[in-house]
Amino acid sequence: MGFDTERLIVSSSKFFVSSKKQKYSSNNVGSSTAVPDQKISNSGNLKYQNIGAQKDVKGNDISSPTPSLFPSSSCDSRKRLFNLSSISSNEGNVPTDNFCNVYPTPKSCNTSRRILSFGNIYRTSNPVNDVPGINGKMGLGAPEPSQSSKNVLGFGGCNYGHGSIIKGVKNVDNLSNNVCEVAGSKALAEKAPSRMVPHFDSVEKLKNAGNQEYRRGRYMEAISYYDKAIALNCHNAACHNNKAAALAGLGKFTEAVGECLHAINYNPSYSRAHYRLGTLYTRLGHVNEGKWHFKQSGHDIGSEAMQLLLHLEAHLTNMQKAREVQDWDHVLEESNLCIEAGADASKQVLAAKAESLLKLHRAKEALEFLIVVKNSEESKSRKSGEVAQRLLIIETQINLYLGRFNEGVLAAEQAVNLLSNSESLMWLRKARGIADARNAGNEFYKAGKYLEACSMYGQGLQHDPTNCVLLCNRAACRSKIGKWEVAIDDCNAALRNRPDYSKALLRRAYSNARLARWEESLRDYSVLSKEMPGDNVIADALLQVQMELKKAKGACAYNIELRPLRSSQYKTHSLS
Repeated sequence: MGFDTERLIVSSSKFFVSSKKQKYSSNNVGSSTAVPDQKISNSGNLKYQNIGAQKDVKGNDISSPTPSLFPSSSCDSRKRLFNLSSISSNEGNVPTDNFCNVYPTPKSCNTSRRILSFGNIYRTSNPVNDVPGINGKMGLGAPEPSQSSKNVLGFGGCNYGHGSIIKGVKNVDNLSNNVCEVAGSKALAEKAPSRMVPHFDSVEKLKNAGNQEYRRGRYMEAISYYDKAIALNCHNAACHNNKAAALAGLGKFTEAVGECLHAINYNPSYSRAHYRLGTLYTRLGHVNEGKWHFKQSGHDIGSEAMQLLLHLEAHLTNMQKAREVQDWDHVLEESNLCIEAGADASKQVLAAKAESLLKLHRAKEALEFLIVVKNSEESKSRKSGEVAQRLLIIETQINLYLGRFNEGVLAAEQAVNLLSNSESLMWLRKARGIADARNAGNEFYKAGKYLEACSMYGQGLQHDPTNCVLLCNRAACRSKIGKWEVAIDDCNAALRNRPDYSKALLRRAYSNARLARWEESLRDYSVLSKEMPGDNVIADALLQVQMELKKAKGACAYNIELRPLRSSQYKTHSLS
């Protein structure tokens, strides 16, 4: 049976090689005919047509009466070919390919088939004998030529597709090994078995890890572990209770209350959660709720926790009564006692303390206290409710009192956004009216239009008649036009609401000096000299007033040279 190589096609992505037409007749299977010495590319898949048998031989499938004994590798998408090693002794050893190992085949096999090497075509000048089905032609058992091409055939791994030409690869073994490693690692990653940890054990390990972080004071890390445990079992009351403890350590008391409620919801008889909830309600100033949970945790009325809560209840009651009668000294005292009793996170208590400080003309201290309260974690996490709005309204009042009008408007807007009611809207109108009047009055004052400036400050005082900043600014305008008496009246009104307001004291001292009221002027300058001992201007004005006073009392006998009073000698601050 012969075969015709008229159509010998090398199929690849871009290469097709057709050999010269040559007919080889091989009626006798044992006969051998040498392959002509011609260069044939070893690239691409080979499609060999056997006319006699009419069977295609492809790189990924070879028809054989004997099934393949070896499965395909994960690196090769084509089926394996097994080599025949029954080559005559004068051909030497057959090179072993990494893709196809050599396995002996009986010489008596008369299977008439044509087998090509896996991806390579070899040429040889010596006939290949005793290989069934080969007839000395190109075959799987042929020795590799010494001048074979360095290009190899891709086998569908890594970045090269099935049938692609990989140029300049000297050793296909290295390439195949690397690709096998990549493919094997991908398959391992895709099929990596996950070790199933028992559900309860996993939650316990996470909870214990969180407990360790809590003992170290690392509350955020502890919360992270508790959250993971809760994600595995959201009904675990202990994890919710421990998370509440960590949140309380961060100062987030309202969130901690929520976690305790979750724990009690899943386990109503959980005494630890009840006790923790009682302590949290104590710090928030919720006396009735704290009592109930303390009782649920097993603490009777004589326990230390219950006694502390009863003391807190008494101080809260006294504070409310004092506020109703505007006894601000008593309000401040009772609010401090409430904080000492444990209600250090109660917005009601904190607001009462800030308000009492403002009413007692300790506005700067009240502002510092409010800043601390606003920067606390509890205030950041809890920004809703009437009590939070009350704190913003108090902050508005403090800013207006200190002349921080823009900050006052901002706080009033936040209060309205938080809860829009009549009180918040009223303070927003006040803050905007005062701020606009002050800005317009200052512009007129700078332009030398003092009457217009007085009018604008008066419009602002309609919103807040006791605003010391507007009163002091209007006094400055009136002193500019020589209205010393009404200027003194404005300064007196400002000082009644803010006794430590140095600008009002300075303008009153200057106005009294212009009216030759030396004793009143000396008294104010003496106070200012003690408050600002390093101020040379005030010291010089004080000396001049003392000399005028001595002159008025007959100081001429001492032959003291007196200089006339000039306004430039008196320190005048800029407008507020």
